[in-house]
Amino acid sequence: MAGGLQMWFIETNYFKDKLSRLVGVERGGWGEWHIPDTISSVYLEQFCSEHKIVQTGLWEIKKAGADNHYFDCTVYSLAAADMLKVSAMRADVGRMEESLRKQKGNWINKRPGRWV
Repeated sequence: MAGGLQMWFIETNYFKDKLSRLVGVERGGWGEWHIPDTISSVYLEQFCSEHKIVQTGLWEIKKAGADNHYFDCTVYSLAAADMLKVSAMRADVGRMEESLRKQKGNWINKRPGRWV
């Protein structure tokens, strides 16, 4: 697709290491990895299907033939969040925008027939 796609090369070992650190963050801590209580056992099995080999620094599947698709999807989701700089987003952005609207009024609609 001309001009519509951008290819990203992802260092999966970096993001697997990062995910491993996030999973270890104390509950309620900054960067905590949220896993819902309703998560399936299949997801958890695949999430835990790889481990890091300390000597090589690479991640490998623990058991030959084991599925690791959910783990890979989670790693790619983390990489996508990094690309979009999600960690720099603030939780209170919506409240800030509402506060500005109240202070300045609805400035977008002050120019009839034009959006700016």
